[in-house]
Amino acid sequence: MISALISSQIISWLGDRADRWTAVASTDDQGGWVVQLEHPASAGLGLETGATGEVDAARIAIRMLASSGEIAIAWASPTLEHAELCLGVRTLATMFRWRNREVRGVTFLMFEHGHLTERETAWLAGFVGRDAPAAYLSPYG
Repeated sequence: MISALISSQIISWLGDRADRWTAVASTDDQGGWVVQLEHPASAGLGLETGATGEVDAARIAIRMLASSGEIAIAWASPTLEHAELCLGVRTLATMFRWRNREVRGVTFLMFEHGHLTERETAWLAGFVGRDAPAAYLSPYG
């Protein structure tokens, strides 16, 4: 079963940050609502609400999203010309718990060799890593 109500409430809650996000809510085998969110600059989010009612599921999903930094990181992203590389850097940063200085080092090197655009580099360097400043950091300084 699919719920347009849950999806629309989540997109409405995202407001200006909803750009490029899609949300699909469906029930699992036990009848609980699960929400899948996708964005080109994100590996996506899967939220298991455990709720069987749509209103409760939307409320729970929104509470879960409010505590996630993923929405802000994806919202800050430019249009990605090298989406697979960007997501690869994000995955490595998460898996190896990179600090922002490691992300900057890798992304600036990739930029210097023409593998990332300036905007992609500034986004990754400024928003990815455990202590990222949440501000664009251009490779040009």
